[in-house]
Amino acid sequence: MEFLYISGQKDVFSRHELGFIAALRSIGKVDVLRLGAERSYTDIISVISDNGYNDVTIMHLDISSSIIHPLTLSIDRYIEILEEIDELTGYETIFATPRIPALLASILSKRFNVPAILRLWSIRAFKVLDYVKYGVYHEIFNVIPSFLANLVYITLSSKTMFLDDFTYRYAKKLYRLFKRRFHKIYPPCGFIAMTKDADSIILEKLKDLEEYVLGVTVLSKSGPYLKLEALPHAYIFYQVAKKNPEIPVVVVGSTQKEFVLRVLKGRKELLPKNLVVLGKGFSDSVLKQIYNKARIVVHYNPFSSISNRFIEALCLGKAIIADRNLLKLYPELGRYKAVATVDALYEYPYMVRKLYRRDRKIEELSYNAQTAYNELFSTQVNLDSLLKLIQIK
Repeated sequence: MEFLYISGQKDVFSRHELGFIAALRSIGKVDVLRLGAERSYTDIISVISDNGYNDVTIMHLDISSSIIHPLTLSIDRYIEILEEIDELTGYETIFATPRIPALLASILSKRFNVPAILRLWSIRAFKVLDYVKYGVYHEIFNVIPSFLANLVYITLSSKTMFLDDFTYRYAKKLYRLFKRRFHKIYPPCGFIAMTKDADSIILEKLKDLEEYVLGVTVLSKSGPYLKLEALPHAYIFYQVAKKNPEIPVVVVGSTQKEFVLRVLKGRKELLPKNLVVLGKGFSDSVLKQIYNKARIVVHYNPFSSISNRFIEALCLGKAIIADRNLLKLYPELGRYKAVATVDALYEYPYMVRKLYRRDRKIEELSYNAQTAYNELFSTQVNLDSLLKLIQIK
């Protein structure tokens, strides 16, 4: 079997999409079209998931030099480029992410007479409601455009795959005319096999660290993401370290300078001695080593949409402390007892203290997380679901 996967500039490199591509690779050849690249070229990447190493060809397409923006012109230009690629034939199914990839997939599906399946892990209208809940009111103007845009993508697709239960359930209510086309498949986690310049620096720092509480936050972001997710994450890690001085806390995804500036308002002397900000810019191989040495992973998810950080921790079988909002996305986790949950941000430091020295409880959470991943998210689960999905007419 041969599959074509069409993505925007960054979507293909998210954990859930890399994992999905690895699952596809289990049953056939996968070619990836990455739209909006910095330049046009083709390369092969190796995606690591729970099914091992998976080589995938990526065609990076850049049209910025010839067409600046208009949507119809962008799609026309992509079509012109694709017509020049002789090997772009023989696919049995096309998968696409939202926006231009979904529109392009619809055109190609008619040309090749094959189904186009949309992968939808967030409906912005739902996220806008989250923004409003946290006081970011200007985003409310995006509710109607978001609803209409997703309606177009869903209408043009043969089927739609949802990656969490919350988005799936509410999409069936919002777009009830199309609900028979909707399918819920939790995504596996994927990593890229490569090295980066920062690896040696991070590994040197990692040598002196044994067990610790791990947190991930990206403080270089801006806008609502920074205010509602990155900063709250960072404050949680700070409070965990401050209130548990005997427990090492490691933060990745941000530099110490960013942490001090954004969280401590430039007052470096307030940085707890047991809090280590490792940095960023390292490879997925190093990230896995960082996770492997962690005793507990602390996760906070304010939005009703998928989290790459959570999927990483679950895939690697870590003991996870998370807010109860996570169970809206994956209610089955409650049955597996895969996550220790808190109801409020101030509860994180106390939950860490409660669990950190309890070896048996940590082992139980780790085992349950790995079991939940294997039975709900893994490439094998996706493979079984995909084979049924592709056969549905």
